[in-house]
Amino acid sequence: MRKCLIPTRYAGTCNYSLRHSLRLALDGVVSFSTRPLLLSAAFGALVTFVAFAVMVWLTIEKLVNLESVLPGTTTVIVAVLFMGGIQLVTIGVLGTYWGKVFYETKKRPLYVTAERLGFADEEPPPADPAGTGED
Repeated sequence: MRKCLIPTRYAGTCNYSLRHSLRLALDGVVSFSTRPLLLSAAFGALVTFVAFAVMVWLTIEKLVNLESVLPGTTTVIVAVLFMGGIQLVTIGVLGTYWGKVFYETKKRPLYVTAERLGFADEEPPPADPAGTGED
């Protein structure tokens, strides 16, 4: 790995507290991407799959050996894991949807250019404000 020297601070000290710095870092992670929401949905799907696998395994274990599993614990553990996974998937999907709606409502252009080349110098015709489609 390459090493580099990090210059010392020119003047003063940092005025951000640890709490403020962590809040700034969290805003940086969640403000510009829906990826954390997709990760939540993926983790929820994984938890749901694990809950289903545990349910199958415990059911088979219960059928093979009746005293191997404590009564009632199987149902509670599987139900809590399964419902938690479903909730994470739902939150991830809804959050991703809301994030995409939010990005769409910003109405940002697809491209930002410094200048236009190869186009006539005249302005494009104004849009029809009435929406009739007639010129």
